[in-house]
Amino acid sequence: MLFDNPTPHQEDGLILCKAKIAVHESVHVIAVAGAGKTFFGVCLILEKVQSDPLARVLLVTSSEGLARFIIRWIGKRIRGS
Repeated sequence: MLFDNPTPHQEDGLILCKAKIAVHESVHVIAVAGAGKTFFGVCLILEKVQSDPLARVLLVTSSEGLARFIIRWIGKRIRGS
């Protein structure tokens, strides 16, 4: 939960994903374990909810624990805690 800024490689990927999302295209992120996929997704979600307080985001994870972790991560950044 300590990471706040994407790496240059992640930033490039975020730019590409945001361009696809802007024209309602699907985005599928694939990378090896530990590459930062969860952080990448959190960055996209966080940017969306900060830019549009009425935005709705569907979060689908493989486990309840991961969902709770992501929600806590986003919540900390929205509240600035």
